[in-house]
Amino acid sequence: MKRYIRNAEQSSTKEDLLKESVDTLKDDFDYAISGVEKLAADGNIDGALEQVSALSEMINASIEEIAENVAQGD
Repeated sequence: MKRYIRNAEQSSTKEDLLKESVDTLKDDFDYAISGVEKLAADGNIDGALEQVSALSEMINASIEEIAENVAQGD
């Protein structure tokens, strides 16, 4: 992985950073789902179910936190 040093004019805005972060999160989620599907295809249904359950719990906890932050913003 290459890292580039940016000067002040090249630095991203917060909106750009958010967009990049959301894109990365979507890629990460897709990768996780692919992994679960691979586990299932390889016959490890129990492992796939465990991973789906764990991922679901994490997502639901994040959704609750986001909902609280949105409600506070109103």
